[in-house]
Amino acid sequence: VCSSDLHSFPDHADMLETGAIAMAADARIAGIFGRCRPHEDPHLANAFERTIALAGTLTWPRRFTIESRFRPGMMQTQSAMVRRSLAVALPFEELDAGGGEDALFAMEALHRGHRIAYHPALDVRHSHGGSNIAAIRRFLGYSRMIARARDVAAERGISPAICGLRRTATRAS
Repeated sequence: VCSSDLHSFPDHADMLETGAIAMAADARIAGIFGRCRPHEDPHLANAFERTIALAGTLTWPRRFTIESRFRPGMMQTQSAMVRRSLAVALPFEELDAGGGEDALFAMEALHRGHRIAYHPALDVRHSHGGSNIAAIRRFLGYSRMIARARDVAAERGISPAICGLRRTATRAS
C-alpha cells in the first residue's frame, strides 16, 4: 500500500519499483519511507524548511537503512509504502492530535518485531510555502503529533526505547 499526497513530487521515477524490491528482499520490513524535502522555490518558509532538512541530512544517512527505533520523520505519509497485511492488522488510527498515525504505526510495527526502512529513492519534494511563522507553527504541530503518538504507544506498553525515548513517556495534562 503506497501513501502520498497531492503536493509531493518524487525525486526518482523508479521509487515504487525500488521500494517494492527492497520490501520483497526482507519479509520483516513492515514499511519503507522516504524523506520530505522542500521545493526549490522562493517562498520564505521553504528557506526555513530547507534549513531544517539540511539539519536532518546530518542525522539521517542518505542510503538504504533499517531503523531499529522511531525517529521523527519516520513513515511520513507523504512518501511511504506499507505491507498490505500489516496495513490491515495495524490500520492507521486517527489520533486526537490531528495526526501522528504514521508515527504510531511505525512504533507499533517495531514493537511487534517488524522492521522499518528508509530509502532515498522514496524521497519527495514536499512543502507548503507561506510565511516563516506558518512553517514554525507546522513544525510545532508535528512535535505535538509525535508526542501524542508516543503517549499512546506508552499506554500500550511499547518500550520507550522503540519510541525513540531514553525514559518512559509521560502524558502531558
